[in-house]
Amino acid sequence: MRSGLFLLLTFIVTFNVFAQDEINYCAESKIRQFNSLKKAAEINYPGDSNIDVTYYKLDLSVTYTPQNLTGAVTVDAIIQSDNVSSVFLDLTSPLNVDSVLLNGNKTTFTHSDDILNINLNSAYNSGDKIILVVYYEGIPGS
Repeated sequence: MRSGLFLLLTFIVTFNVFAQDEINYCAESKIRQFNSLKKAAEINYPGDSNIDVTYYKLDLSVTYTPQNLTGAVTVDAIIQSDNVSSVFLDLTSPLNVDSVLLNGNKTTFTHSDDILNINLNSAYNSGDKIILVVYYEGIPGS
């Protein structure tokens, strides 16, 4: 009887110890996952605060011989401030911009240091919607 009780007690203690380890492992895993997500959320990338992009459309053509990427990106956005006369988008500098359309009409732009600055044809105000189409080509690199 004593040995049966001893075995039962040993089994219960052992089970509880291993169960605690499994719970701790699960909790530690969740904490690591949360910290990873928290770091991603802390990335402070401002973008252009003058626009709220509501839609992106990529139309890409890739060739391997010769290596080349040709693309057009359509960006629908809502202006977030009053009296906005230019906006910017990120576009890696090895890509060459052929042209930019603003609401279907060609507009002027500059492209350097991975930033595409687009001149708007007039001053836009908060709530105004714009559609940009950027045509580009090149070899983006790694």
